Amino acid sequence: MQFREVRMGGPEGRIRVLGVGALSAVRVEEVASTLHLSEEQLACIPAAVESLKRAGRVVTDGPTYRLESWELGDSIALKVSRRSYFDSVLLKRNAHWGVRSRTLAVSCLIRCQDGYLIEKRSEKVAALPGRFHLCPAGSMVPDQHPLDTVEQEAWEELGLQPSELLDLRCLGLVYGEEVGVFQLVCLARIECGLADLEARDCSGSWERSELIAAPMEAEALACWILEYKEKLTVAGRSGLVMEGMRRWGESWSEGLLA
Repeated sequence: MQFREVRMGGPEGRIRVLGVGALSAVRVEEVASTLHLSEEQLACIPAAVESLKRAGRVVTDGPTYRLESWELGDSIALKVSRRSYFDSVLLKRNAHWGVRSRTLAVSCLIRCQDGYLIEKRSEKVAALPGRFHLCPAGSMVPDQHPLDTVEQEAWEELGLQPSELLDLRCLGLVYGEEVGVFQLVCLARIECGLADLEARDCSGSWERSELIAAPMEAEALACWILEYKEKLTVAGRSGLVMEGMRRWGESWSEGLLA
């Protein structure tokens, strides 16, 4: 299915690109950044970071990708620039500036034996504490391909080897306009269930407090999304809806993104 531009959802999370294609076929090109912050703005970073630490969040800096633009066809070509994770922290803290980080993250919806895998985020994480999110997920860092990000996060968060991620596909792009984060949403299948995953020892398990399985049947999944609408993150709800549209058509999604 060719990828195409859409605008589904509200400012808290709009599906901007929809389609189905191999994740390995996504292309990434580095370009110059269009984000320009003044010295006065950059000087506000320590205060923004400290506010999160005082709230008990774990915050560390590192290189990230900013999504500048994209081109569509049988796959998605992402044009990205190198930025710092602290740029995102700063701009979320100062949303009144009207500047968004456009940080690029990758989220993977996994279909396991028990249903679609959802994590309840730990209260320690800097982003989305306590919310229901896709797992694995993480910011895409320079020199990584989205496939690298998915495989790394799957190992760190779930203890899954790359060989266990079956039928890896890309479903499109979601943009949280209010927080300024793009999510490249992917889909994979694994052959184990929740009990197996919970028993695995992995370095990133602290990022979640619980693993949950959303139902795989059309009517049950639609009801589940509506029931947990306020708890689901942008990527969580959008990813489930994108998968539902892939399986049952776009009419299935009516009322689920409002």
